[in-house]
Amino acid sequence: MNINRIQFTDRYNTRQQYHSNVSLPCSLQKAADNNKDIIISHPTNEISFSGVYAFRNNLFGERFPKTFFKKLVAEKIPCAYTGVEMISYDELNTLIATHTFNKKNTIAINRLKKFEKAFQGVEKFIFELLEREAKKNPKLNLQELLQLKLPSAEKALILTQKQILSELEKLSLNLPKSEQEQITAILDKSLKKIETKNTIPEEIFRRKEFLYKLGDIKISNSELKAQIMKIAEKLPQSSNSLSAFIVKYSQPYKIKINNGKIIKTPRDSEELGIRLLKPYIATDEHIHPQKLYRQEEEIKAKSGRFSKSSGTFRVSILTTARINTEKSDTLIDKFIQDGRPEIISNIQKHVNRLIQINEVWFKKGRIEDAIKLSEYIQVLKTEFDLRSNLVQIDIKKLDPLIKKLKKTKLETKHSK
Repeated sequence: MNINRIQFTDRYNTRQQYHSNVSLPCSLQKAADNNKDIIISHPTNEISFSGVYAFRNNLFGERFPKTFFKKLVAEKIPCAYTGVEMISYDELNTLIATHTFNKKNTIAINRLKKFEKAFQGVEKFIFELLEREAKKNPKLNLQELLQLKLPSAEKALILTQKQILSELEKLSLNLPKSEQEQITAILDKSLKKIETKNTIPEEIFRRKEFLYKLGDIKISNSELKAQIMKIAEKLPQSSNSLSAFIVKYSQPYKIKINNGKIIKTPRDSEELGIRLLKPYIATDEHIHPQKLYRQEEEIKAKSGRFSKSSGTFRVSILTTARINTEKSDTLIDKFIQDGRPEIISNIQKHVNRLIQINEVWFKKGRIEDAIKLSEYIQVLKTEFDLRSNLVQIDIKKLDPLIKKLKKTKLETKHSK
């Protein structure tokens, strides 16, 4: 089927046209149908889509740019997957520019307290620790407050690390002698580093380095290797261990090896403050993984069935940086099924909040913003309908506002 012109009609009867001489395959026609667009074929080879926008190429990015999402983040919307209140990059950049976290601990703590509702897990415990210690030690900065807990944190961390290395040693006994010896050599060196006191940052035990070396060993039994790596992954890290966090950010500096040279960067209160906030920064999370988009495009290109790339076309939703990183290239349903059932209700809460913001914008006379947000909410529903069997977004509360927006737009048009 050869298409000369595609016409997009949204619920406000605004139209966009896409001109193409590309020959569309049956699968693409089906994809459009799955996208819940109504396809009407005309003798003139013109096709009209009635419903929400059918986004291809970079239309999504053009219609909903970064400035649009910035406006949403400023309204304090919850993360679509976790439900926590997110922090904007603008807020973080202001704190960095004013060197807030290197100031007196009372000032730094007061600024951090503004984001207390966002903190979870390790960050929540660390903030509470700093707040508690600041009252007893008003002259110490944030990092110095953290260092007060270093001795006890080191003991707890060492104990956990040694227990995991011991598990690995027992499991390695089931391997052939040559493989066992390779693992034992790594374990012995690691244990020595763990037990050595007053080590400088260059000589401390590093979890990432350990996992890399362990994973690099060729083990004939793939199932046993998977078990070994699974146990090794349990080694504490600053994102999930209070003791690991304290030990890491109490160090005088961090190191990075660049072209064989060791580069030292001081660890200070500012780094600590930024670290507490960064996991909760608002980011645009791609509902369907970008990696899979690229794979789809490559298949189309190789088959010759679709010669034009999808470009930067991506439907995204606002989530915290941490959950965005955790999801990575995982399909949304798989991500939910891997122990995160709360995501389903959190997405609906996120959408409900978007609808509330939409109503506020309309009442304030921000008509263009309200129209754009209404379109975005509909696009989200379409994308989840297409990509998920678990997430069913209800946007019925948006219908009354759509009618008002349509009426306002018509009135504005007639008044000109």
